Amino acid sequence: MPDAAQYRIESPDCVVDFFYAPRTCVFCDGAVHADPEVQQRDRAIREQLRQQGYEVIALNTERPLPEQIQGYGAVFGKVG
Repeated sequence: MPDAAQYRIESPDCVVDFFYAPRTCVFCDGAVHADPEVQQRDRAIREQLRQQGYEVIALNTERPLPEQIQGYGAVFGKVG
């Protein structure tokens, strides 16, 4: 289970859908994230987070969840 939901990070100014301590940010991207302007903003924020030492995981709500989280066993546990 995440340590927090809708977790605010001050710099860069963003709200993470789910936060796992100490430094893992999970974003759940729905249809609004298909907009090119939103995608550009997302890329910039997520790159800043990575540069600050956060692990960033972006999940797409349009794709099956199990296939997206398989590579993140340390965060989500065993799939299946």
